Amino acid sequence: MSGVLSRNSLEHAVAGSAGTCLASLLLFPLDRVKTLIQLDPAAYPGLLAAFVKVLQAEGPRGLYTGCGPMLQTVSISNFLYFFLFEGLKDRLAIAFGQPEGSRGPYETLVASALAGSLNMVVTEPLWRACIVAQAHEQKRTASSASLLTDGGGVSGGSSGSSARSAAQLAPLGVFGAVAGMWAEEGTSALWRGLGSSLWLVTNPVIQFFAYDMLKAIRLRSTDVSAAEAFLMGALAKALATVLTFPLQVAQSRLRAVRGQTSLPPELRGMVVCLQSVYRTNGVAGLYFGLVPKLLQTVTTAAFMFAFYEKIHVVIRRATRNVLQRAWQRSKLAQYS
Repeated sequence: MSGVLSRNSLEHAVAGSAGTCLASLLLFPLDRVKTLIQLDPAAYPGLLAAFVKVLQAEGPRGLYTGCGPMLQTVSISNFLYFFLFEGLKDRLAIAFGQPEGSRGPYETLVASALAGSLNMVVTEPLWRACIVAQAHEQKRTASSASLLTDGGGVSGGSSGSSARSAAQLAPLGVFGAVAGMWAEEGTSALWRGLGSSLWLVTNPVIQFFAYDMLKAIRLRSTDVSAAEAFLMGALAKALATVLTFPLQVAQSRLRAVRGQTSLPPELRGMVVCLQSVYRTNGVAGLYFGLVPKLLQTVTTAAFMFAFYEKIHVVIRRATRNVLQRAWQRSKLAQYS
C-alpha cells in the first residue's frame, strides 16, 4: 500500500480538496440564484433581479445559504478521490511493469474508475445528508428572517413561537444529518440509491482520464499554468458531461420516485429508464437541459483544476523545503 498511502497522494489530495472548495465558494452564489429562478421564475424574473432580491431579504450571507453542508461534502469527497486516484496510479504502474515515475493511459483509466467507485461507496451517505442539511439550513435562515420581521426579542405569542422555532433549527451540518438519518431510518438507508449513483462514476472517470491525457500531450514539460489547467479542465469536463448526461437525466427521474412502494416498469432501473426516455422523446430527451448543466459544471471544473494545479505546486515545494531542512539538520547533528 506504499504507493497509495504516500506523501505524493496526500499532496494531491490536499490540493484537490482545497481547489474544489475555492471553486465552489467562488461560484456558489450563482448556483444559488439559478436554483431560486428554477424553483420560482415568477418571483425571480431574471439573474440580476434574483441577486438583488436575495441581498435585500437576507443580506450577503443569503447568497451562501446551504454552502456549508456542500463544502463539507465536496471537500471530503474530493480529498478521498484525489488520494486514491494518485496512489492507485502509482501502484498500477508498478503492477503493469511501467518504468518508475511513468504512467500510461490504462493505469490512469483503471485508477480513475477504482477511485471513483470507492469514493462513491464511502461518501454516498454524505451526499444524501448534504441535501437534508441544506434544506435544514434554508429553513433555519427563513425562520431567522421571520423572527427579525416579527420584532426580534419582543415577547408575545407569535414572536415567542418564532423564537422557539429558530432555537429548534440549530445548525445541523452533514455529520449531524447522517446521525439523524441513521437513527430514524437505519444503516441501510444511508446507501439507498447507491446503485444509480455508481453509474455516474463514469463522469469523473472520463473527466480525469481526459485531463491527464491533455496534460500528457502538452508540448511543455514545466508545471501546468493556471490558464492551461483552466482550459484543459473545461474541455475534460465538457466531454465527460456530454457523454454521461443521459445517465444524469435518468438518475434525476429515479431520484424523484425514490421511496415509493409501487413504481412503473420504466422507473425500476437505470437501463429501462434510459430506454423509456429514448422511446418517448428520442435523443433530444436524453439531452434536455444540457446547456445549463454544461455552463455550471464546466465553469466549476475549470476553476477547480486551475486552483488545484497552483495549490499543488505550492504544497509540493513547501514539503520539499521542509524535508530538505530536516535532512540538513540531521546531517549537522550527525557530524557535530
